[in-house]
Amino acid sequence: MMQSKPSFSAHDTHSREIEGYYSSALSNFSDAVGHAVNSSYSAAGLDSGPRRYWASVLFTRLCTTSLSILFLCPRSKVNPNGKHWDFGSIASLSRNLYECALHFFYLAIEPVSEEEWLLRLKVMQLHDCKERQRMFRAFDPNDPQLARFEQQADELKQIIKKNPCFSRLSQTLQKVVLKAERPSILTQDEIMQRMGRFDPKTRGYYRYLSSHAHSFPLAYYRMGEHVRGRGVENEGEKGYIGSTLEFCTELLTKSTGGFQKSFADIVSFVAAKSFNWEVLTGPHERDRFAP
Repeated sequence: MMQSKPSFSAHDTHSREIEGYYSSALSNFSDAVGHAVNSSYSAAGLDSGPRRYWASVLFTRLCTTSLSILFLCPRSKVNPNGKHWDFGSIASLSRNLYECALHFFYLAIEPVSEEEWLLRLKVMQLHDCKERQRMFRAFDPNDPQLARFEQQADELKQIIKKNPCFSRLSQTLQKVVLKAERPSILTQDEIMQRMGRFDPKTRGYYRYLSSHAHSFPLAYYRMGEHVRGRGVENEGEKGYIGSTLEFCTELLTKSTGGFQKSFADIVSFVAAKSFNWEVLTGPHERDRFAP
């Protein structure tokens, strides 16, 4: 007697599609992370000038954040038995990854003159100095470090004013820069424009990730009716994580390409080299950053 073929409901089919989508997105992101970390290893320890120093710093942060995202992904190479599904935390880290990619492009990758790059560097350092001053003042208004921060800020402002590129900025932008209201001369949208990523969909997705990073109502408003945000496996969490991994894969892949191009004259990068994931999960984790 022939057995009847098993019947699958529309829900079963949809569940398999979501599972396949998540698995594919996770695999592609894992490959991108492995390639990025291998690229970082290849350029480790090189004394190649200040611009490439900051490229290394920011690219290392990109790699570290990407690995943290993987550790949160159930069934990933570093979390194969994971059962905790937390899209909100992955979204927050992905937003951080995106902003780091913007700074990486702006400060380390975009081809600009040495004068303009030095201006960007000093503006970043001024913002860092004033941000530390504001932070320590909040801790203790009488902290003796505050005077040193103020002195350093004054010195940086003088260097910025003497840079020829600064005089070509509008008066309004000069005031913004000297107030250290942001770490870059360009706005986020302007950086995105230069990266070729300024479009409504990208801005909309960034807003979506930001809602989760800040715990805005969009992040929790429909948790109950959609059975999400509880750490349990469900199609919603799986699908949202998959789409975010796709977003991050594109970011990381382009950043890795920019990093390799920046070091191409002094480093030979190996194409499609597999990554040894055991250094992250095995007993010799201390060797993680050894080539």
